[in-house]
Amino acid sequence: MKVVFERVSHSYMTKTPFEKQALKKVSTVFEGGKVTAVIGQTGSGKSTLVQHINGLLRPAAGKIIIGNREITPKTKSKTLKELRQQVGMVFQYPEHQLFEETVEKDLLFGPRNAGFPEAETKRKLPELLKRVGLNDTFLSRSPFELSGGQMRRVALAGILAMDPEVLILDEPTAGLDPQGKKEIVTLLKVWQQQTKRTMILITHNMEEAAELADDIRVMEAGEIVLEGITEDIFTRDKELSALNLDVPDRVKILKFLSTAVSVTFTNCFLPAERAADELEATPKQRGLP
Repeated sequence: MKVVFERVSHSYMTKTPFEKQALKKVSTVFEGGKVTAVIGQTGSGKSTLVQHINGLLRPAAGKIIIGNREITPKTKSKTLKELRQQVGMVFQYPEHQLFEETVEKDLLFGPRNAGFPEAETKRKLPELLKRVGLNDTFLSRSPFELSGGQMRRVALAGILAMDPEVLILDEPTAGLDPQGKKEIVTLLKVWQQQTKRTMILITHNMEEAAELADDIRVMEAGEIVLEGITEDIFTRDKELSALNLDVPDRVKILKFLSTAVSVTFTNCFLPAERAADELEATPKQRGLP
């Protein structure tokens, strides 16, 4: 499902001395079936941008088109409620949203409120847990007895239970240890590849963005200042540096090698395996042993 922003603006605390314009006539397209990462410093407008997609916020001006639905400043609340059945949002630290006695009850809460047939939803729960790396023995357990990583998975499963056309993730690996981060990134990648759904990711983790995203949007002061495919954006290190943003380690390493040993890589965003192949082939190209 495609998401289109057309000159969208939004302000907080309007008509007060503390009024702040968080979005300034933003126009962009999130292509259907792709993963797009939104990056930028704290306060750049990332969260404000994506909260318009599931109707948590309405634009002060402009419009957002999600599939065949449209959000404008005059859109009614009933329409927004229906929209949220198609657009799932995983907030930062989503485990804080768990509240039921058992994992099963938590997973059923969203679909029940959306009017999904409960018997059908229950039947799908074991497969849903398997998708996030858990098994059906977790259904009877209290979510508050689980580890942080397990709670994160349960919270994510609760959103996936709604079978969203668009999945929005706000710092999905925040607070997890390195292994937990790796596992969450892997399961998100597998889910998106299997379902071909639209995924929009807010992250400060450049490695995470490099691993998951097809496209990047870079925000600064309520505007999108850079956008394009991930490979191109992350090789524009000087522009990112000027925005106080880093680049993935792979880019740093390949640029260092290019200078240190005079290697010309196809580009500086190559996966490790391809970079190693090109590095190995370089002496042969020069006629060296």
